[in-house]
Amino acid sequence: MKFSFRIAGAVTAWSLIAANAFAINAVNPTGVNVRSNAPNTVFITFQGLEPNERAIEALWCGTVQPGVGAGSVTTSDPCVPNTLFGRLPLNFDRSRATQGVGQKNFSDIMVIPASVVRRAVQEGIEGKNSDFFYVRHFTGGSSGDKWVVVTCRLGAGGARTPLSLIDVKISFSGQADTTQLTVLRSGERLPRFSAEIQYNGSGQLKGRWELVRPGDSDPEVNDLLTEATLPLELRGTQKRYTTISRFSQFVMPNSTARIDGPDPALLDTRVEGPYQVLLRIEATDDKEANTEIGSGALVKTGGVAGFPMPTLKYFVGDVAAASALSASQSGAASKTLDLMLPLSDAIVDASRAVVFEWINAPGAVNYRIDVESGGKTIITSTTVETRYTPPPSWIATRVQGNAKWRVEALDRDGRVLAQSSIRQFTQKQ
Repeated sequence: MKFSFRIAGAVTAWSLIAANAFAINAVNPTGVNVRSNAPNTVFITFQGLEPNERAIEALWCGTVQPGVGAGSVTTSDPCVPNTLFGRLPLNFDRSRATQGVGQKNFSDIMVIPASVVRRAVQEGIEGKNSDFFYVRHFTGGSSGDKWVVVTCRLGAGGARTPLSLIDVKISFSGQADTTQLTVLRSGERLPRFSAEIQYNGSGQLKGRWELVRPGDSDPEVNDLLTEATLPLELRGTQKRYTTISRFSQFVMPNSTARIDGPDPALLDTRVEGPYQVLLRIEATDDKEANTEIGSGALVKTGGVAGFPMPTLKYFVGDVAAASALSASQSGAASKTLDLMLPLSDAIVDASRAVVFEWINAPGAVNYRIDVESGGKTIITSTTVETRYTPPPSWIATRVQGNAKWRVEALDRDGRVLAQSSIRQFTQKQ
C-alpha cells in the first residue's frame, strides 16, 4: 500500500500568488490528518470573504490539477475529471458566514463520510497517492467563482487526527432501546446512566450534564451542538439549563470512551411532566486542528462534531400521558419510503452500472442508502436525489452473490423521516 504524507503548511509559490489575487486570502488549517478507518470531522476557517461571497458546494476529489496544493485558491474547478470521491451531505453541512478578526470569514465543519475515506484507502492499495482533497466552491465575489483546496492526509491511526466525535449514545443502565421513554412515578429514583462516545484523535474531553425541566423551553438544534462546532461569536449563546454536574477526562486514541452520568439522586422527579438530560461538550485545545480566524487568533476546536448531541428523556407521572407524548414524537419516523429499482429479487449485470431509485418522501432534505453483501456493508452514501448510481466496480467487486439494500429519508438535522423495507438483488457475472 502506497501512502503519501505531506506537510500541512506546504504552499506552492503559485498558490501564494493566487491567495493574494482573490478576495479569499487564506484557509486554516490548509491540511489535516485523516483517520483511515472511520468518518472524520474538522473545523475549517476560510478567511477574508467579500460581503456577497457565499459557499455553494463542497466536495472531495482524489487528484487536483498540477500546481495546485494545500491552501490554493483557483478560479476554475481544480479537481481532475473522474476523480470525484463524494460531496458533503446537506445534513452534515453546518457551515455559516462568521466574523473573523477585522474580516468576514466562513466557518466550515468538514465531515468526511466513511465512504470517502474508504475510496482513498482503495487508491493507496492500488499504488496511487492516498492523499485526497477537500474543495469548497464560492461564488458572488468580484473576481468570479473561486475554489479553495484543503489537503487530507491519510494515516493508519487516530492519535494525530483532530479530536472529534463520531457517534454518541446516552442511555440508562440496562436500557436496550435508547429511543424508549423511561416513565416513573413522582419521587421515584432513576437508574444510573452514561454516554458511550466514539471519537477520533486524543485529548481532553470535558463538559457538563444539564437538566431540562417541565416548563423549560425545549433546546433547539444549535443548543445541542458541541461548543467546538460553533464559530467563536456564537459560543456562549446556547440556552443554559440547570447544571447537574461537570466532567473532564483525558481520552487516549482508542476510539471509544464512556462518560458516567452524575448520581441519579441529583435528577428531579418531584414535578410531573417531561424531562431531558443534556450532554454539553465544551471546546478544548487541539493542536492538530485549532483554526485561525485572522491576525494569528486561534479558536479551540477539540470536541467538534457534525451532528447535534442526543438527549436522555424521562417522564414523571401518568403512563398514558407518557405514551401519548412518545407516540407524537416518534410518529414521523414510522412512515414507509417506497423503493422502485432494482425490483425485488432482480438479477443485475456485473458489467453495467446499477441504478437505485425510490419515491420522494415529503419533507426529506436528503437520503441515505445502504447496500450489504456477505454480511458486510459495502456502500453507505447520502444523496439529495431520489436515485443513486455507484461506480460499477463497487458492485462488480464487492457483491458476493446476493445483496440487500434499503433507503432512509432524512430531515435537515439528520433525523429519520421515513425508511424503506429491505430489498434483495443478485449479481450476474
